Amino acid sequence: LAYAMNPETHKPNFLRILWGDFSFGTGNGFNGLLKEFQINYTLFSPDGKPLRAKISATFTQYVEQERRVREEGKESPDVTHIRTVKGGDTLPLMTHRIYGDASYYLQVAKANGLVNFRRLHSNSTLRFPPLNKTDFSKTDP
Repeated sequence: LAYAMNPETHKPNFLRILWGDFSFGTGNGFNGLLKEFQINYTLFSPDGKPLRAKISATFTQYVEQERRVREEGKESPDVTHIRTVKGGDTLPLMTHRIYGDASYYLQVAKANGLVNFRRLHSNSTLRFPPLNKTDFSKTDP
């Protein structure tokens, strides 16, 4: 369950570890993946069944991307990006690659003077200005 590959997601299951009151950090326990483990059986029944074991385990922490970005306090990206349009690129896709959110594509189109954002020309360059969440609002094209 904790170490095997989940056939639906093609990756191991995430774990939440709670120990005591877990008052440090977020107070919601430790979220992560089991990286490796070793079992050392220390007591057996007369018929050979293991009764007691000592387990050593290593876990890798997992933090949701939204929470990680919020805790880092960055307003990324904070520099202007220049990108060359390649075949198959769309403005929403390119905007998502730069800002992590495709919904800013109309503002990028406006900043580049694009009349039709659906007709990007291969090998043309687009400017993706710094994202200031107060001045560069998604709802204000």
